[in-house]
Amino acid sequence: MNGLVRRLVTAFAAAFGAGFVTGLVSRLMGRPVNRPVVRRPPRPSADGDRRWERRVRGGGLPPIWAARYAVLAEPSRQAAAVRHTAATLAALPGPYRTVFAALLRVFPAAVALAALPAIPGRSRDRARLRRAADRLAAVPGCAELLRVSSVLALHGALDGALDGGLVGGPVGPGAAGSPTAGTAGPAGGPR
Repeated sequence: MNGLVRRLVTAFAAAFGAGFVTGLVSRLMGRPVNRPVVRRPPRPSADGDRRWERRVRGGGLPPIWAARYAVLAEPSRQAAAVRHTAATLAALPGPYRTVFAALLRVFPAAVALAALPAIPGRSRDRARLRRAADRLAAVPGCAELLRVSSVLALHGALDGALDGGLVGGPVGPGAAGSPTAGTAGPAGGPR
């Protein structure tokens, strides 16, 4: 009998959803069924975000992003990228934040080692930083930091701020001021 009831409950859950079945069972049994409590982490404070912004900048990520992606060389987009990356890293669970903080501390040394041999007294140029980033993309830890931070930076710079607003207006094909603005795409349709 118990197996039959279990199969019926499973069938109802599949047909109507688990919430419906949980409510039905709690009403039939006359007592509330324990539901899992969904807890969201608190939103990090502005101080935490600023601390992470300093870590991201101190880790040397913005020049690497600018060397790898031309769109992130623009100061306003780079600032949006740093804000978005810092806010996302600040919102991670504790162990992940610890790992990213450690990676950001050692990343400048890794960049300096990957950029060797460098000409003394010469500033960091984009090509050398790009080559260093390409070398670091094969190093465990650095590869993950580059991949995750680059995705977050591009998302923050191109898609807009965390509140959903656009930073710098629309971008891409067909946007006002772009070379393809007002042109038709394939088969005469909009781009």
